[in-house]
Amino acid sequence: MPASNSGRTYLQDRFALHQHLYDGTIVIGKKPFAFQAGDLTISPPGVPTLYDLPRGGTHWCIHFEASSPGPADAGFPLPLHLPSAGFRAHFEEKLRSITEMLRPRGGKRTGVNLSLAAAGAELQQLLLMMARIRLARGKNKGRANRRSDHALEAARQTMEQHFQQELDVASLAAASGTG
Repeated sequence: MPASNSGRTYLQDRFALHQHLYDGTIVIGKKPFAFQAGDLTISPPGVPTLYDLPRGGTHWCIHFEASSPGPADAGFPLPLHLPSAGFRAHFEEKLRSITEMLRPRGGKRTGVNLSLAAAGAELQQLLLMMARIRLARGKNKGRANRRSDHALEAARQTMEQHFQQELDVASLAAASGTG
């Protein structure tokens, strides 16, 4: 998305799920959201979307139709902004996987139905994860952050950042300040 697209209004006929890999502001309908690299947004169909970008960058974008129940029925107030808060790599991998499933192979259209079904299942899984994260964050809003919450978050971030390495309990405990 070039910075020159700031001020340009988009109007989609489908839901638009974006993972922004840059910082900026998006106005969906009349609701502004300041986002950071890695954050997700969902714009409902027929609602104008406007970007304000200090710098250009890339993003993942999936436009989809939803049968009932749709994202709003799954616990999403729409429009939605979900800060990535440690889930950036996971979100990006899910979106990359969905995109890869939909990519034509060698100009052949074989397996299109299976690819669409697999991509749809992966998208549903991502939307459910987003709903669970949003629900968990909502429950924790009024609660004081305890040491155990910080330790769990530190351990989760360590696992996400080093998912390709072998990790043991002692190293996770040390990274989270509990060992």
